[in-house]
Amino acid sequence: MESRSFGVELQKLEKAAGQLAVYHQEEIPGDFWHGYLSAVALSPVALPENQWLRSMVHKESSEETAELEEDLRTMLTGVIEALHEQRFTPYFPGNMESWRECRPSQWCEGFLTGSNLWPEDLQRKAGEELIALTLPVVIFLNPDEYFHDHAPYMNEDEREELMDQSFAFLPKGLYEIPGLWDEVLKDVEDEEDEDYDFLHLN
Repeated sequence: MESRSFGVELQKLEKAAGQLAVYHQEEIPGDFWHGYLSAVALSPVALPENQWLRSMVHKESSEETAELEEDLRTMLTGVIEALHEQRFTPYFPGNMESWRECRPSQWCEGFLTGSNLWPEDLQRKAGEELIALTLPVVIFLNPDEYFHDHAPYMNEDEREELMDQSFAFLPKGLYEIPGLWDEVLKDVEDEEDEDYDFLHLN
């Protein structure tokens, strides 16, 4: 994991996740939140806080809520900086050297939750290339379900080979997303469809 994970210590992330759990009445682990903020950081447009932040935090104003929101802003800034400086690593609990020894599913769930905030029209324009870049996230969300639904013909050795390749490609694919968004947004500007206020990471 990058040395300045979200610009705060990991225990602060866990504290924030615990406070969120009070509101949502369920446990929200730190790796889910890391994935969620990673997707927010990789959005092709600057997402307003009422989309990515306040929808996940208790709506009642309080000192704790204000502190939590500021912590999450700091965390997001840390993720953006890590992506920009090419030192970003998804946070999977366990041994990050192997998918067999870590637990990536919660991070992937968080990332896919955050990616749902990306404008649908831009996702459509990005098309198959975006799908390819994020495919490892989909696979590691639930490998058994993925292979059952999309590749039931694969034997165990073929599945493990694809898992190895996907695990190695996952962070590399994320680094390529901003460049893809740049291409998509240039096309949008040329078409003069809409004025986008977007966040460049490169």
